[in-house]
Amino acid sequence: MLRSLAPASALLLLSSPALAEGAFHVVHPGVSRGAFELESLNAVSLGPVPGGEERSVHELALGYGVTSFWKTTLAVELANLQGGGVEAEALEWENLFMLPVGEGPGAHAHGHSHAHAHDAAFAWSAGVYARLEAPFEGGIGDGALVFGPVAEVSAHGVTLIGNLFLETPFGDEDPGLAYAVSAMAGIGGGVQAGFEAHGGVEDAFGDTPAFGDQAHYAGPALAATFDLDGRSLTPRAAVLFGLTDGAADAALSLNLELSF
Repeated sequence: MLRSLAPASALLLLSSPALAEGAFHVVHPGVSRGAFELESLNAVSLGPVPGGEERSVHELALGYGVTSFWKTTLAVELANLQGGGVEAEALEWENLFMLPVGEGPGAHAHGHSHAHAHDAAFAWSAGVYARLEAPFEGGIGDGALVFGPVAEVSAHGVTLIGNLFLETPFGDEDPGLAYAVSAMAGIGGGVQAGFEAHGGVEDAFGDTPAFGDQAHYAGPALAATFDLDGRSLTPRAAVLFGLTDGAADAALSLNLELSF
């Protein structure tokens, strides 16, 4: 998901071929009651960036599993501007609600480290994600509400995750859409390889931009999960290539999650 709609994402500000979309994040439908999650989401442009635009974007987040079906998270979004310094851009309040549906091991409560447990089993789960964005400049009046479904299907060692979000700005802008998709397969040693795709459409229900002016990305991804004496560390990296003129030429996504 583009974390400024992302995010941001998020969720989408699609006006520049720089990283105006925010960090890239695929929201996983999983909640562990009583568990904390510390996340660092980072995206760096690998191509030329105009002065004053985002060379890299970052998000720091702390989440907590309040119940077996609800996780709440507070996050701050940062931007590293080309030719400038680091700016704090927005505060975000995220919530994930698992739906009472699903099949297979861990269908209703599982974390990122679950994927290689489903090598021979079929499992699926789904939830609803909601995020409130409040920019530091302009306040909640210039913010947005982002919400939509998240789902996962796992079978024979392959895990598919999909997100589809509607962003409703509190200002005069029309709503936008954003999506994130990942397909990962275990390759041994707790490591997974696959691909990710992210994108969105600004003004999706109004003056929709031409496809070439939208921001769409896709590329290979690697992830791993390490058990650290009861804690779970999950790094995830992807090289995402811009598929349209409205996207950056290429970006490196590097996300890190610590569950404890």
